[in-house]
Amino acid sequence: GVDFEVQTDHKPLKWLNKKAQGNDKCERWRLKFQQYRMTITRIIRHDNTMPDYLSRSPVDGPTDDLDDYVQRISR
Repeated sequence: GVDFEVQTDHKPLKWLNKKAQGNDKCERWRLKFQQYRMTITRIIRHDNTMPDYLSRSPVDGPTDDLDDYVQRISR
């Protein structure tokens, strides 16, 4: 396998692969992750700007005229 690093602002992932979990679902995830050689690094939310921008980036809203939209994409 290849060593890799997971960078996340999701704090619970930091300890997910460190100790047994009380929750069965989390324990199954922890056991699944053990097959990988990974390091989990926590990034403070304020320093994690690019993923936050990408997940919150504005996109075009739905078109007002559904019939017109259907005609354009069905050509």
